[in-house]
Amino acid sequence: FGRAALHALVVGGFGNLLLGISTRVTLGHSGRGLATGPLITVLFGAFQVVSLARVLPELMGRWLPAWAPHGFWAGFGWMLVFGVWVWHVGPLLWRARSDGQPG
Repeated sequence: FGRAALHALVVGGFGNLLLGISTRVTLGHSGRGLATGPLITVLFGAFQVVSLARVLPELMGRWLPAWAPHGFWAGFGWMLVFGVWVWHVGPLLWRARSDGQPG
């Protein structure tokens, strides 16, 4: 299976943990409720697709052509998901808290 288990753990497990924990911490420390909106939910789903896009080439390695960009689309998807996340959640970090509390 090559490195399929490693990629599932790192890309899928750690990536989703990073996305989830960072979202929760950002929402909590900016004074907002911890419920996420539909965009964050879509980003979590997209991350599952990115994880599959990285693991499947490892599982199907000998059936894929040698010229196939095995990790390119997964890496591009990873950066795209986190880029959209930063674009959506990042501004909350430099605005004043919505609940008026200090911090």
